[in-house]
Amino acid sequence: MRYLGSKRRIANKIINYIELERSPESYWVEPFAGSCSILAKAKGKRIGSDINKELIAMFKALQAGWIPPSKITEDEYNAIKNNRSGFPDHLVAFVGFGCSFGGKFFSGYAKDSLKKQNYALESKNALLKISSKIKDVELYHCQYYDLDIPSKSVIYCDPPYRNTTDYKFNFNHDEFYQWCEDQVKKGHKVYISEYQSPFKEVWSCEINCVLDKKTKTKIEKLYSVHEPSMFMLKGY
Repeated sequence: MRYLGSKRRIANKIINYIELERSPESYWVEPFAGSCSILAKAKGKRIGSDINKELIAMFKALQAGWIPPSKITEDEYNAIKNNRSGFPDHLVAFVGFGCSFGGKFFSGYAKDSLKKQNYALESKNALLKISSKIKDVELYHCQYYDLDIPSKSVIYCDPPYRNTTDYKFNFNHDEFYQWCEDQVKKGHKVYISEYQSPFKEVWSCEINCVLDKKTKTKIEKLYSVHEPSMFMLKGY
């Protein structure tokens, strides 16, 4: 599904790196589940949460067998955008992300100049592909710091990136970094996706992304809050 900041294109690379330090009995935990693009590809016991209640409602609805619509008109889009409380949360998330330009929540109805592209259908098909892969994922709507995390888990964090203007809410990165350090003290292994971070960079990947209708190259980086194993070399 179209989603701002999705790691769909590099999900396998991130998972393959982190799995080097994950024991078979450890939970894979994502406090910023987002589009679930990584959760859907990770294996074993998994927990995901997100502050966006509509987003979590949508994935829970998919777990229960909900089939998203194949078409959303611009009038329907605007009706839902202007009256979110009047529609089911799972539909609000589908329309707000999957039918919006750039996958940014209600950033504007997504359409191409020739009106040949059906963004709702594309999002529907993408979600149905991952629905079977998240059947056993535990999903919660909460702040990252309120999530109950099983002992000795591997925690992968994809928070709002620092010094970006893509998010409409304030996020305290310093408090988040402290929380990450606290989780390491509790015995968890913690990784963060970011462009910059005070922690140790252990992996990076160059990707092309569309910003303001222009294609730009960005360097996605993975940071380790805990001390990584000696064999885990940068550039794996």
